[in-house]
Formats: sequence, C-alpha cells, structure tokens
Amino acid sequence: MTRQQLPYYERALDSYADHIICYVRQSGERSWHASLDCGIKSRVSDPDFAEFGYGASRQEASGRCANAIRQNARGIGQNAPFETLRDGYDLKIRLMRHWAQKERFEAFGFDPNAMVSLALKADERDQWMLKSDDSITRRDSTRIMEFEFLLLMAQAFHEIRERGLDANDARDSVLEGLRRVFSKDLRQICPPGDETWGLVEARIHEMLLEPADSMVPAR
Repeated sequence: MTRQQLPYYERALDSYADHIICYVRQSGERSWHASLDCGIKSRVSDPDFAEFGYGASRQEASGRCANAIRQNARGIGQNAPFETLRDGYDLKIRLMRHWAQKERFEAFGFDPNAMVSLALKADERDQWMLKSDDSITRRDSTRIMEFEFLLLMAQAFHEIRERGLDANDARDSVLEGLRRVFSKDLRQICPPGDETWGLVEARIHEMLLEPADSMVPAR
C-alpha cells in the first residue's frame, strides 16, 4: 500500500505535496503567494507561514512555504513545532482531511487551490442562503458547503467523462453525497433548509448543462 492509499489521518506530512498543504494564489503578473492551508474554516490561532510564501511562480512560492512548514513540524526553529502541526487532532484530522480533499480535486482534473478560492468567496454572494443568527457561523457554513458541493460536482464531471455516467444519475449522486456529508461530517454548521436544497438542485442542473471547465480545471 502506498502512502497515498493510506487513510489520510495515517499519512505523514511529507506524503502531501507542497501545493496541497499550501493555499497558493497569484498576486501579480509574476508574483505568487502561499500560506499554510488549514482548511475552509481556519482558526485565529493557526500559523500561516505567509512570510515564507513569496515566489515568481506557483512552484517557487509553495515550495518555500512548504519547506518552512515541514521544518517547523520537525521541531526546527523557535517555538517549533506549533500546536497545529503537532501529531494530534488538528494535523491528523482537521488539516489532513482538507488536504486529502484537495488531492481528490486534482485527481478529478481540477486545480485544488482554485477550488479553495471559490469556496472562500462563496459568502460574498450568500451562495446558499443559509440561516443563522451568528454571522461567523453563516459565513463558515456557506464556505464549507460550497467546497463540499464543488468536490461532489468535480467527481460527477469526472464520472461523466470517464465512465459515461448519465446526467440524471450524476445529479442524484451529488444530492445524495451532500446530504450524507451534512448528516455525518458537517452536523455542527448551519443545516440547509428547503430554500437551500432548491438552490442546490438548480445549480446542479445549470452546471451539468455547462462544460466542465466552468469550474476552473487544472492548468
């Protein structure tokens, strides 16, 4: 069994690629910036290693940032390792689950960091009309739902291309997957109501009628 075939929480930090453990985005014509990717719902206490993540290319920026992250996780440097990178819940469950999801995006043919960027912007347009009296909970819930939805759609597009999956079956698989995610892994965020599920169905229908590159495929 290869390292990538192990459950995400049994893998070593070094088994994840630089651009997977980092959130990498372009900040200028020849300027890229990377930081530690702690997931769609990060914490104020999470380190970001952003001061190390500048480069003239995506590879350079993620490489520099990832090197600092890996060094810290090995206990090299002042106050190392940071709590987030210790061998415990934060690293093994919170971060590595997110990194494994990014790997799935890539396996399906999509740029994982572009998908993270789309999810982080979902609350700006109140994408899912989730209800909560707490604005932070509503923001985080919207972003998480967007990320999970995009991952299920990426898988659906992949199965349509590679297996000839029928569009109706793809629709059903996305709905079933999203309901399963919310019933098990995401019970702590805003539960989707009827209005939200209506938006989900409408968006699935719209996206299945569009080419898959509408989701920003890998470059």
